[in-house]
Amino acid sequence: MLNMPMAQRAGVVGARRGFAN
Repeated sequence: MLNMPMAQRAGVVGARRGFAN
């Protein structure tokens, strides 16, 4: 379950960084 929030946060940050970049 600790991997769920971590993966979700990484996905959101990665998607936002990719779009912003």
